[in-house]
Amino acid sequence: MGLVRLFSFVLHPPLIGVELWKGLRVLEPILHIDANGSRRLYNLRGVIYFSCDHFTARVVNCNGMVWFHDGLFTGKRLVYESSNMSSIPTGDSILVIYIRDDSHVT
Repeated sequence: MGLVRLFSFVLHPPLIGVELWKGLRVLEPILHIDANGSRRLYNLRGVIYFSCDHFTARVVNCNGMVWFHDGLFTGKRLVYESSNMSSIPTGDSILVIYIRDDSHVT
């Protein structure tokens, strides 16, 4: 049984952050958000993780390439991981970031 939380939007924000619950198994690559009579797509652009008092992140660029960041080990650099968003791990994830796709307005 999954938990669902419904939100209502008056305007389409440029960025949406969604707090995650333990036990999440799949990340949605695209969200469809309705507001004020129109629908916008939001693309997954980041996942933030927390484990052992330490944050790490994965960043997804507009081409779907997944990059890993851990400031302790990679410094300022991102490390390329994959071109497959379904390979993004969900364990220890605490927040996902979606960015509005302004090229698709319906």
